[in-house]
Amino acid sequence: MEPEYRGPESIYQRLMHKDMSRMGRKKMNSLRLARHTEPVKIRFARILRECRKGVALNGKDRVKFGLTKQRTHPLSADQPAATVTTIPDDLLHYSEPRILSVRELARLQSFPDWFKFQGKFTTGGKRRAMECPRCSQVGNAVAPLLARTLGLAMGAFLNEIEGKQIGG
Repeated sequence: MEPEYRGPESIYQRLMHKDMSRMGRKKMNSLRLARHTEPVKIRFARILRECRKGVALNGKDRVKFGLTKQRTHPLSADQPAATVTTIPDDLLHYSEPRILSVRELARLQSFPDWFKFQGKFTTGGKRRAMECPRCSQVGNAVAPLLARTLGLAMGAFLNEIEGKQIGG
């Protein structure tokens, strides 16, 4: 199942959605939602109702909800997101009882909407060493806007050094 994208609303959403048609894309890829079982949906809904958003669950809450994983972070609609990792079930959607889609994780990482991820959505166990699923591609990446900023700063620095070496 894929959610319907109604279009960009915020400045950041417009920036990420920019150039879709120029890049020959009509639709974003990797919007597929996880197929949670009913008990998982119920647990996620309780977490969203009962736990603080924008803060990782503490040990007491993890025990309360029967979670063995060390990091479950219900997101907040109006606070910065937690760090995107290669494990898609670390982050819970801020208003829906589910984990984020690969595209939503990519949006948090500042991948433009036209960027296409390929391969399996997720893998586990021994296959994880042989394959790089989409969620890992996003989680292992340097955020594109961060990479751009670092590149511009490095270019300015190198120009400054070159100018000092030439001029004196």
